[in-house]
Amino acid sequence: MSHLLEVTDLSRNFGGLSVLRKVCFTVEAGQKLALIGPNGAGKSTLINVIGGQIGASAGSVHLNGKDLTKLPANKRLHLGPGAPTR
Repeated sequence: MSHLLEVTDLSRNFGGLSVLRKVCFTVEAGQKLALIGPNGAGKSTLINVIGGQIGASAGSVHLNGKDLTKLPANKRLHLGPGAPTR
């Protein structure tokens, strides 16, 4: 069974600074998920990597079983949770 959203070992580095390190989680249809943490914890970076605004240094993002990791943001836009599966 595929998850609505699956983030696996997602990492993002900026030079020598590791902002995200092997982040993993899944979201099922209808499930609510909160993202909390202090300033500078990487919350915005995580959202921007999932959305495709910035690339991942490592790991993967899958939506409805489709690998979005290398897709740019404009291609991900049409694959949102309510979009038809292609």
